[in-house]
Amino acid sequence: MTVPWLRTAVAMAFTTGLVGCTTIPADQCAKTDWYELGLKDGRAGHPVERLVEHRDACAGVKIAPDEMRYLQGRKVGVTDYCQPDNAFRDGLAGGSYAGLCDATFARNHAAAAHVAAVRK
Repeated sequence: MTVPWLRTAVAMAFTTGLVGCTTIPADQCAKTDWYELGLKDGRAGHPVERLVEHRDACAGVKIAPDEMRYLQGRKVGVTDYCQPDNAFRDGLAGGSYAGLCDATFARNHAAAAHVAAVRK
């Protein structure tokens, strides 16, 4: 049996947690260089769905991302990210892999992640 107030409290805590985890502070949305943000996200290996998180973060101030500029920057950033050294670095650091690169990168990342897990 679930206590009704408990369900409400959990839902409120979850919602508060989501609001606190925005990708861009709302007051920065109008000043954001969407190309640079896409470049940064691509270099960090974030999936393209990250743009949705940015859109949600800026919705409260009625700023829409410049999707074309973001995707242009992200394309360059992903090219930078998909280098062999990054597969090993991110895997050893325990980072997740969003499937952005080729199969060799994926195998190297998985192998490095396995080494990191064994080390723990």
